[in-house]
Amino acid sequence: MTHLSLNRRWRPRSFDEVTRQEHVTRTLRNAVSQGRVAQAYLFGGQRGTGKTTMARLLGMCLNCQAHDAPTPDPCGRCESCRAIAAGTSPDVIELDAASNRGIDEIRALQENVRLSPMSGRYKVYIIDEAHQMTKDAYNAFLKTLEEPPAHVVFVLATTEPERILPTVRSRCQRFDFRPIPEPDLVERLRTVAAAEGFKVTDELLAHIARKADGSVRDALGLLEQCVAFAGESPTVEDFLTVTGGVDRAALRRLAEAVRERRAAEAIGLVDEMVRTGRDVGAVCGGLITYLRDLFLTKLHRSAAAGDGPAPDGESPDTASAAGRDSELDPAAEEWSQTELLTLLDALARAEAEMKYSPQPRLVLEMTLLALCLEADGRPADAAERPPGGPTPPRGRPAAPGNKGRPAPETGP
Repeated sequence: MTHLSLNRRWRPRSFDEVTRQEHVTRTLRNAVSQGRVAQAYLFGGQRGTGKTTMARLLGMCLNCQAHDAPTPDPCGRCESCRAIAAGTSPDVIELDAASNRGIDEIRALQENVRLSPMSGRYKVYIIDEAHQMTKDAYNAFLKTLEEPPAHVVFVLATTEPERILPTVRSRCQRFDFRPIPEPDLVERLRTVAAAEGFKVTDELLAHIARKADGSVRDALGLLEQCVAFAGESPTVEDFLTVTGGVDRAALRRLAEAVRERRAAEAIGLVDEMVRTGRDVGAVCGGLITYLRDLFLTKLHRSAAAGDGPAPDGESPDTASAAGRDSELDPAAEEWSQTELLTLLDALARAEAEMKYSPQPRLVLEMTLLALCLEADGRPADAAERPPGGPTPPRGRPAAPGNKGRPAPETGP
């Protein structure tokens, strides 16, 4: 039997199983119940948040054979529901706009929409990566999108909704799919792992959720990758090996070296991480994430003490719900908000520059050196002077005719 990935095996079969998209599921439920299904929908949002899954669920609601009419609660067991879930239904057609993006493909689609459904009540066309279609193709598609046959529903799914023509967006009901918060990703991973018989720790699930960055599909893919690498009891070390990630303890040592201006140690830590196979971009990104967590921890502690409101979208108790390290609280005490902001700003600039530099490691090392040597506002040459060493005379700049000779000090 062909192996199915965790993402495909655990794809939601009802609106109740969808993770954290209540604004979409509630609207679609009501639309189906009240007979107010629109002729076209636009689902936008980052990868792995359930856009295609939601479109398939809509197709199941409209065509479930266990009910005499469209229902917000498809059975998931009838022939139609199973075919839609497997992606083989003749009445729920999925098109990739990247390869069906021209006028010829749109004209063929316009011919097909006139045909009645083969076995269901509706034909649902799911156009994935809809922003890839050409402008001419969209212009040819406008009339069909606005006034399709009564048995046709279009669902446009895209990660870049703003790239779709305004004339197309105005003809669709738009839903923006939200990234899944880490606590919900951890809970979803825990459910899947328990059902599959995997022995995982909360720390591992927290690392996976953090890496997935709001994507359920990415989270399940990372879990499956760890299991394929290490068996049914993967560890955090296995996860870091598979993904090329950086251990939080190493990031903490690097951050402390920069804060205490130990330049040689900071560069040595970067070298050690790179030699053990860590991507330099992952080092920079991991350090940014760690410092951000420290900053959020300080903000929440200030809010708890009554010094200000907690940041929107975050729990008042913790920097970001599940899996944050227990050492964050004591570590945050050693930093000021100004120090953290300075490092975050410099590293964010470095991360952007590294993407286009032929020597990204050099960019990171130069940034860390600059932070070490100027963390307290001192110029680099001052950091190189031994403690108690002489300070260069402070006077006015030399006149043009007296280059190399400092101007004499003047009295008050």
